[in-house]
Amino acid sequence: MTAVMKKAPFGLLGVGMGAAALMIAMIMLTVGPFNPQQPASAGVAETAGDVLKSIWRDFRGQPQPTPEPVAQGMDVDATLAIALTVLGVGAIVAGILSRIAREPRVAGRGAIWIGIGALVFKFFTWTVLMVVGVLLCIELLRGSSSPGGLAEGGGGAGGGGDGGWLEGIGEFFGGLFSWLPFFGD
Repeated sequence: MTAVMKKAPFGLLGVGMGAAALMIAMIMLTVGPFNPQQPASAGVAETAGDVLKSIWRDFRGQPQPTPEPVAQGMDVDATLAIALTVLGVGAIVAGILSRIAREPRVAGRGAIWIGIGALVFKFFTWTVLMVVGVLLCIELLRGSSSPGGLAEGGGGAGGGGDGGWLEGIGEFFGGLFSWLPFFGD
């Protein structure tokens, strides 16, 4: 064992757990989902068919079938999500123990912040992506309904440009990040 490992065992354990949690979060975002996913249209079609069958049974006075319980096993995505949460919380706890044991500050703080970062990344990445997607759709729809908008090859919300819908997307993101010093005019 090196001198650093003897001085900060909890902190280094926490940093390792946090790094593993962050790596799992990145893998889940970039590579996942690992289980086969049915298309959304298939789910909507099945639900619509079930509703239609239910209405016909109700109309004919037939009893509704009792739903069959579905046994749910652990899948790869659920296992990774649990592992990420356990490792992230473990990193935070190890960082707190490191601070209580008066180990060097860097290891304890690093463990706490990497653990928090992994959990925040897990919970808020999809939320941010959905919000950006909704904002982009709103901007595209707003640009397509304005004179000289996307439908006519115009520039979108900026109006009247000749760059088409790509210019509208560029103007949207330019306006979104205009408060940053390196994106401003």
